[in-house]
Amino acid sequence: MRAWFLLALVSVAAQGAEPSPAQAADGATERIHAIALAWLDEYLAGDDLTLLTPIAESIAKRLIAGGTLHVGGDPSFSDEFEGRAGGFAGTKPLTIGKNLGPDDVLIIGLLNQNDKGAHFLRPGIIGENNRALSSALTVHIASHRWPQVGRLAEVVDRSRWKGGFHMLDTRVPEGTGWENVAVSQMSAMVIGHALEAEVIAALTRAGRTPAIYASCLIPEGNAFNEALGSLFVAPGPAVESIAAGVLARAYVTTCRQQIAAFIASGQARQVRSAAVRLAACQRRAGVIWTIFVGHVHMRGAIIPEELSRLFIYGREWQWSARGIHAEDTLLYVGYLDFPKEAVDGSLVVCRDAVVVTVDAGPADERVTTVRSCWERWDAVLAIPGYPYKAVASSGVVQTPQWYSLMAEAQLLLAPAAATP
Repeated sequence: MRAWFLLALVSVAAQGAEPSPAQAADGATERIHAIALAWLDEYLAGDDLTLLTPIAESIAKRLIAGGTLHVGGDPSFSDEFEGRAGGFAGTKPLTIGKNLGPDDVLIIGLLNQNDKGAHFLRPGIIGENNRALSSALTVHIASHRWPQVGRLAEVVDRSRWKGGFHMLDTRVPEGTGWENVAVSQMSAMVIGHALEAEVIAALTRAGRTPAIYASCLIPEGNAFNEALGSLFVAPGPAVESIAAGVLARAYVTTCRQQIAAFIASGQARQVRSAAVRLAACQRRAGVIWTIFVGHVHMRGAIIPEELSRLFIYGREWQWSARGIHAEDTLLYVGYLDFPKEAVDGSLVVCRDAVVVTVDAGPADERVTTVRSCWERWDAVLAIPGYPYKAVASSGVVQTPQWYSLMAEAQLLLAPAAATP
């Protein structure tokens, strides 16, 4: 039995105690992050990274030939890869019914065993070996320990997928605890981004420069991105060639370091303080106005029923304090800088705020700040000869953070019910 799954069994047995903000070492946040780290350790120690290279080289050939990379499955998996700092400029979400050609690529990702997003791309479309998709090189990322995926693997006729059909197994077991929810979502994104990294490396070995978006928050980043348009191969001289396997391993290792830094820097205590605010807002019949700056959680966040008053309002540019009441709480799941203007404007009316950002913010009687511990500008892989780094880590790193917050708040509201 896998070591990280043994940790999961131990964590489930420990879920009964109600946490306090001062609790240390054995809270829900620590357990969720321990499972995430154990999964990453096992992925790094095994052979699965080597499976990415031949797939990535086949994808690179298609992109050089003018094909398009489409991302489907759970819509929030698509969100994580489209228009992403450090990602390909040309990546597109799959349009159901669109015919894909022999130079196209489709990556399908499932983030949880049976959430609503898993049904967006109906499994039957894959099981019937649908002609609209089967010309493309297709990669399916999910756990084969989920019976839904195991059965689907049995009905796919790979001989009918002219572009090739590859299934990458996250090996996450069945389960409903928050540890399982977090690692299910995280593992699919890790593998998706690791594959993305290897496609970038394969393009460099083919003498091409990958067209990688800069963060829109970098000075001149938007102008750089507009010049790329929706390319996969950038014009101009080739960047340095990168050996197979280097970028994927570096990416997973960096994600592991950032997740470990979250616990090592004492953020579990901050998560529990934040959970106290959310639980208090729920109890006083306020609304938890939730703003996301990142990609995956806008549509991918799973929320416990105990937090029935958590309201996912939208993205940061859509936020103003209109509609917020005195008994409400602002939950701002941010990005790099502390959103002082948004927080100060909201606190004129509402009770308090929880903020998750890279930068430090205030910690006082009205604001709890959780530091997210990824790198500024998000993308983490240096491409020698390219002006910006590639492949973002924030979606991966923030996933155990989000589910830690959900778990800690749920425990405060319903100590006997510790599953989503």
